[in-house]
Amino acid sequence: MKYVLEEGKGSVTIKIEEELLNTQNSEELKTILNELYIKGNRQIEMDLSRVKATNSSGIGKILFFYKKLSEEGGSLKIKAISKDLKETFKLLRLDKLFNL
Repeated sequence: MKYVLEEGKGSVTIKIEEELLNTQNSEELKTILNELYIKGNRQIEMDLSRVKATNSSGIGKILFFYKKLSEEGGSLKIKAISKDLKETFKLLRLDKLFNL
């Protein structure tokens, strides 16, 4: 999976450089997020502006880490999202969870 990590003050942003978040690359996303978590990052932002679509596996990984970080006082935020993916989030009512 192509991605860029940007470290800021107290947070890390992961920019996904793929158009599709599918079963295969969502496993890679899980690994990347887990590595950030192990390193102590509890404030993670995701830039999904290039992602046009995802399947349930991609949504599942995002929600898993949202819950995991929230339980420890951290957060997983969506910094940017494509128009197409935003529609999917709205259908699943995730726009309210992520304040889109």
